[in-house]
Amino acid sequence: MSSSNRQASLSPGERQRAKSRSSSRSHQTPSKTGAHDEDKQRAKTSSQTSKRNTRETNSKKHSDTSPSNRSTNPPSSKSSTSKKQRSNVKTPASSSSSKSKSPSSNRKGGSKRKKSSISTSDTDNKQISQANDSERQDLSSRGLSMVPAEILELVTLRRLILSNNNLSGLPTGIRSLIHLEYLDISRNPLRVKNGLDDYFCLPREFRYLRNLHTLIMAECTLKHIPVAVWNTVSLQTLDLSRNKIGYIVGEIGNLINLRHLRLSQMDLDTLPPEIGFCEKLETIDLTSNPIDNLPETLVECRQLYEFKINYQTFYKLLDNYMIQLIDEGKIHSEHIPQVIFELEGLQILDLNTTKLNTIPNQHTLINLNELYLSNNSFFDIPESLCTMEQLKILDMSNNRLQTIPEYCSKIERLETFILSYNNLTTLPCHIARLSTLKSLIVNNNQITAIENGFSQNRSLLTLDLSHNNLEIIPNELCNLVQL
Repeated sequence: MSSSNRQASLSPGERQRAKSRSSSRSHQTPSKTGAHDEDKQRAKTSSQTSKRNTRETNSKKHSDTSPSNRSTNPPSSKSSTSKKQRSNVKTPASSSSSKSKSPSSNRKGGSKRKKSSISTSDTDNKQISQANDSERQDLSSRGLSMVPAEILELVTLRRLILSNNNLSGLPTGIRSLIHLEYLDISRNPLRVKNGLDDYFCLPREFRYLRNLHTLIMAECTLKHIPVAVWNTVSLQTLDLSRNKIGYIVGEIGNLINLRHLRLSQMDLDTLPPEIGFCEKLETIDLTSNPIDNLPETLVECRQLYEFKINYQTFYKLLDNYMIQLIDEGKIHSEHIPQVIFELEGLQILDLNTTKLNTIPNQHTLINLNELYLSNNSFFDIPESLCTMEQLKILDMSNNRLQTIPEYCSKIERLETFILSYNNLTTLPCHIARLSTLKSLIVNNNQITAIENGFSQNRSLLTLDLSHNNLEIIPNELCNLVQL
């Protein structure tokens, strides 16, 4: 029987049940071709999803690291959906991205730590060297016991200040500072071994500093001067003040370029004859030294224009009788080394507080510009001063002067005349004849009268008459309009 005949012989209810069973079997047993196509479709969809997630992850990473791509706008719904998909689907790409981000984060943290370390090191270096200046370094008052290695690497350094530290010497590496011109190591406990081996505080390598022109070694508790000093022939300024040095060796004559020599507050009783080889000397400071003799060769220093000495210069150990004579003003100019008055090139002479009472008539101080004779025992102004044709400043304050002699008007170039704290009673008119006089200081005397004639002076700018016994001020002083 054909199928059409079978369907025709079935009742309507049976035909409906048969149709349902046939439909169910068709759904439950799909064809092999359909199943294969469905598997390919699912694999393709999965691959596309993975590629899309990888692209979105890389895009996000680039956007996060690029400042130009940052945005403050809220994310779109599409972006939100993509984020949800990435959070639900863990692909190898996202995992790889996560792993690659972690080392980057670690490197960033490491970079921060390294930067912090460099900053700390820079701070320490700044405390040591104070400034990143390759030519000037001031390391004074740092409590240093050695010269920092960083300083010895500054080969272009020209000025170095190491004063007021705890240095006992300089390292051999100082030789690298070949351009150094100025070195201050004052107020350090430098040590020099007595004898042949005295290179402890200044090594032999010090001689390589061929451009050094200024060396300050004041107040270093030295008892001997290192040999290296005398071998530094480039020196122009040498300061050894306030040390315990009792003599200067003849090697000072090696310093043929020396211009300024400071030897104050030491234990010197003389200078060596070799000082005459320092022909370029311009200033010498010997204040507060017990010098009782000076070499005649000092006259060879023809460029010397400033010479400082004081009361202690003229005697070292005197008996009570000699001291009494000094106090009474009975020690005369022969106790001053005569060579001082033979220095033709001398321009400034400081003889303050020496208990002098006269100046020798025979002298060659023809170029002297400034003469300081305060705090002495002069009863009169020495007439020999009139031959000092270049004298511009004369200070005779704190003496025992009673008058101003007329020959003082012959000091034709005098500009400043200081006579305070004396016993003057009259201000004579011949002072007004000093045509170049600009400042006259006569305070703290016993002046009771001012002679007529001051109205003729047109150069006077300062006149100090304070603390005298004047009762009337002459009217002609009112004509000094330049005062």
